[in-house]
Amino acid sequence: MLIPHVESIQKRKEELIARFSGNLNKDVKRYDFSFTLYPLPKIPLYYLFNLPNEEFPATVTCLFSTNADRFLPVEGVADTAEYTAKKIIQLVTKL
Repeated sequence: MLIPHVESIQKRKEELIARFSGNLNKDVKRYDFSFTLYPLPKIPLYYLFNLPNEEFPATVTCLFSTNADRFLPVEGVADTAEYTAKKIIQLVTKL
């Protein structure tokens, strides 16, 4: 869902981080950029992004905290990630 928007996400990552009370993950290696967003106070979503290049397409990985299922059922965590992705797309595609 987010892969076609990776370059736009990179350009507007600071806005996304502010919108979701998140933080930039500076210590990440093997990825072009990464941030954590908090769509819900106890449900952080950890995003890892690689930009497309001549050899490989863009990639996006979204990870949940290991204790996320203590606060929401697994289906709820998955729904949170889906709705967050839709909101990210909405924010980075607005004029």
